[in-house]
Amino acid sequence: MKKITIAILILFFIALSFGFIDAQSVPGEDLAKNSSQAQAADSLKKDAPVVKADNAKDQAAKEDAAKDEALEDADDPFSGLSRKISLDLRSMDIMDTIKFLSKQGDLNMVATKNVSGKVTLFLKDVTIADVLDIILLTNNLACEKKTGIITIMTEAEYESLYGEKYTDKKQTKTITLKYADPKRVGTILGNLKSSVGKVIIDDATGMIILIDTPEKVKEMEEAAIKSDLSTVNRVLPTVRETFELGYAKTADIKGEITKVLTKDIGTIEVDERTNKLVVTDLPHNMERIKSLVADFDAKTREVLIEAKIIEITLNDDFAMGVDWQKVYGLAADSLKFTGSFPFRAPTSTSSTMKLNVGTLADNKFTFVLTLIKSFGKLKVVSSPHIVVCNNEEAKFMVGTREAYVTTTITTGDVTTTTSESVQFIDVGVTLYVTPTINKDGFVKMHIKPEVSSISEWLETTEGNKIPIVDTSNVETDVLVKDGNTIILAGLIKKTTDRNTSKMPLLGSLPVLGKLFSNVSDLNTKKELAIFLTPHVISGADEMFKVKDEMKTRKPPKR
Repeated sequence: MKKITIAILILFFIALSFGFIDAQSVPGEDLAKNSSQAQAADSLKKDAPVVKADNAKDQAAKEDAAKDEALEDADDPFSGLSRKISLDLRSMDIMDTIKFLSKQGDLNMVATKNVSGKVTLFLKDVTIADVLDIILLTNNLACEKKTGIITIMTEAEYESLYGEKYTDKKQTKTITLKYADPKRVGTILGNLKSSVGKVIIDDATGMIILIDTPEKVKEMEEAAIKSDLSTVNRVLPTVRETFELGYAKTADIKGEITKVLTKDIGTIEVDERTNKLVVTDLPHNMERIKSLVADFDAKTREVLIEAKIIEITLNDDFAMGVDWQKVYGLAADSLKFTGSFPFRAPTSTSSTMKLNVGTLADNKFTFVLTLIKSFGKLKVVSSPHIVVCNNEEAKFMVGTREAYVTTTITTGDVTTTTSESVQFIDVGVTLYVTPTINKDGFVKMHIKPEVSSISEWLETTEGNKIPIVDTSNVETDVLVKDGNTIILAGLIKKTTDRNTSKMPLLGSLPVLGKLFSNVSDLNTKKELAIFLTPHVISGADEMFKVKDEMKTRKPPKR
């Protein structure tokens, strides 16, 4: 028992000894760890403020720079004048141009009521200040910068305010180089200009704009001319386009295209055989040329003119002609009287001839013919149809071609030769019509009727008879709706027909036949009425459609 107790005590002390060691060792390690962590924390605490301080300094520097920039802009309300822009303006109103520059540069700009004009500029990468100077100097304008506002005024207004001309300070001159590189020449001129001068370069067109005092402008101009030698080759950024015309002729539009070519750069070549145009020019101007060619090469519209020429053999009660005022009154709204035009009549016609003009509503042709029948016998002399291009002249002729002989005598050294040739002249009623199509569905018809007749024959010494033709004509313009009809009337012609009546058999005897026959002259008066109906068409299919519609109309009875 004693031994057991001693063994337990020994084990107890041994256990205590091991527990003490562990207890002593753990606290030491923890202290070491805590010490190292504390040192690291101290170092982080020392380093952390340095990093934050550096970031704060950078942020503060940026904020200060932004504030300085904002203050600088606030201090200089005209800082927007230094912004660069590119312009391609064609006849733009100067007030709209000023408004555009004001928005681009965030500038306050006003103009007086006398400022007006148009601006055409082609500039690339130039400052708003340079653009403004060019506009002012090329339009006799001036400006005043005061209290953050740019005031645009006329040169006369500026002179009345300050007692001196605005252009006395500066002068502008534009030079277009043919051979030299604009940038190199611009560098040379930049060294010659004064402190207030400017040199603006457009490399694409070879254009240099000089703005400086008159003395400096003259000096720079002379230097530019000396630099622009023909031995220097400048590569131009041109483009080449071939236009194959479908409707217009090259000769007709060549002149118009030549007007818009860039001076000394653009060229145009014409091939009439293939109807092609070859144009070389700067890219920005080529777009304008394309649009112009498209406008000129538009499909030509056509007009189908349906004409009816009716001869009215007047009754004895209407020897002075058809009373068209009465016809217009009976037709009510269907027939509209336009006017009458007196003109000198040929000798074979009535001396009181006058041309009556009116317009007839669509599908009322037969109705008007019925009204005319009461004045005499109707006869359709001709019913021609013709298709004519817009603004081109069409010709209608109803009459005869009178022939006459001319003699030509050629005398040589030995022999004399006589030759005869037959000539022809048109006698009757000739009608010239030129239609012009309007956008609102109307057609303006320029009408020129001409009446001719042979008054007498002139006999030459060679025995040839030459006709003396008496002619009269008038001209008028009538506006008519597409599909409606124009009436031209009042062309009265007096004819004399010899009528012979005789008894059968006895009237044919050689001498005694005159006793059994009677010869009398029959005088008749005839009036011509011309009906013209224009139909606007856009192709062959529509032309056939119009013709089919005309066939369905009821023809007038003769």
